[in-house]
Amino acid sequence: MFLQVIGGIVVAVVAIGLLFYAWIRFKYGKWLDYAGVDNEPLQIHLNEDYSPTWRDEGDAAAFFSDLRNCGFEPGKAYSVVELENVKTQSLFLPPYMATIYKHPLIDCWVDLTFIAEDEELMINVSNAALGETIKSPPENRKIYMDDGSAQMLYVRLKQEAEGIRGKIVNDADYRECFEEAYRKEMSWRARQGGTTFDEFVATMNAGKEKYKDEVVRKAFVDMKVQEFHRWHDAAMIRIQELDEQFLDSVHEKNRSVILLPAEGNVEAYIRYISEEGVISDEQAESMVDAFAGQSDLEMVTRRIFEGFSNDLRPKKLRDIDFPVPAELYEFSY
Repeated sequence: MFLQVIGGIVVAVVAIGLLFYAWIRFKYGKWLDYAGVDNEPLQIHLNEDYSPTWRDEGDAAAFFSDLRNCGFEPGKAYSVVELENVKTQSLFLPPYMATIYKHPLIDCWVDLTFIAEDEELMINVSNAALGETIKSPPENRKIYMDDGSAQMLYVRLKQEAEGIRGKIVNDADYRECFEEAYRKEMSWRARQGGTTFDEFVATMNAGKEKYKDEVVRKAFVDMKVQEFHRWHDAAMIRIQELDEQFLDSVHEKNRSVILLPAEGNVEAYIRYISEEGVISDEQAESMVDAFAGQSDLEMVTRRIFEGFSNDLRPKKLRDIDFPVPAELYEFSY
């Protein structure tokens, strides 16, 4: 229903994760650590911002004023809990909705959204930087106008939605739908294998700076390692929700747990299981060299596990389907 299509309003927030590990990472370097930003979380929560002074300054103020002049009425402002210093402001002119974003490094952008009454189509017009490099679910039509004013975005959205009956969206729906839509969008991305190398390179190429292939490849692998860790953490939380005693019983046997997704980057997975304590850093480097160029994660992982002593070999525990289709293995630590 509504939640299945409104995911389009969060595409710019989803894009933040890619921007961190491509354009922003290389443009700002160490400053990223001081900005209070991190890679894209698998879920987010919005806390109401009772004093959105950021909305009254710079581009945010211009967007807000333009949208008010177009007839939009403001809803609530929010802080994104998992993305420090990232803010949003909602506005409504049914059947249209607008979201102004404030980011500590990228500054501000705005998304305008239309949802068809039958909820089978969402149209999103945005001036988010580099957003066109990010893939989204097929029912979400994304249009990017990097230098567009809020008024220009609104005119374009009305053109795109002409002749289509729209769904009425109001302020009361916004927070819950935003949070759930983000989780669904991230789950969809994860089930596609997460961020692809093509997406990563496209984001890099959209920036002004150019980098050596090895630098780009290393940054991509680094990002994929963090992706595995996020999937791991989300899976552990989900398992605890389904069976509160499950992980406790594993740990009582001096065992720990790793995740094996159906697909993934081989080098990143080797570094992930190293950081989880399955193998040493020295073993990881050797395995990265041995399996260089391989893309079949299941085959490589099976070969790695077969190389363990029987007593130390990871043993499959169960299958899971969130945040990605995967298997859980226990191992001695």
